[in-house]
Amino acid sequence: MSLEKLKKTSYEVTDNGFVFVITQENIVEDGAVISAGPNHRRPILPDADLSEEDANTKAICEAAFTDEVKADYAQKKAEAEAREEAENAVVEEPIEEPVEESNE
Repeated sequence: MSLEKLKKTSYEVTDNGFVFVITQENIVEDGAVISAGPNHRRPILPDADLSEEDANTKAICEAAFTDEVKADYAQKKAEAEAREEAENAVVEEPIEEPVEESNE
């Protein structure tokens, strides 16, 4: 009877080329999972720095992040940033001076 802590990693690649890394730590006794930890899911976007990722994750990301995917992501990101900037822009409206009434 030996207990082991095993880390299971799986990947999901979406239609738009995003990569999700899904990890789960399980406690295993004699080959049977006796306690399954929660899934931890994190995205890796096409403009991400992959230098800290493990070899499997890098390989999957490099396959998923084609030039087309990177260009499409960059364009959509720029459009979203421009839209956000426009929404947050301060619009100055002219202030109308009050009109004085004459007593004539």
